[in-house]
Amino acid sequence: MIYHSGENVHYLCSALIVGSFFTENINEGAKASEIDDEIVLKRERYNKFDRHAVAAYNHRGIKLGYVSRQHNTAVANIMDS
Repeated sequence: MIYHSGENVHYLCSALIVGSFFTENINEGAKASEIDDEIVLKRERYNKFDRHAVAAYNHRGIKLGYVSRQHNTAVANIMDS
């Protein structure tokens, strides 16, 4: 994952995108995505299943899933600061 802050770019980590089974339009999103496409992360502070939830969207705005719990706390903390 890459984090952009102004002109600075920081490499954070690699993380799995999970939960695609529960995501509407995932087939459309997966077909429209390619390796090395930019993924947009959006914080979901009020997600009832995980207070550290970070959703992943492709460049067309289709939700692909979520950053795995193994990495989402660190990512959420950076996004919240």
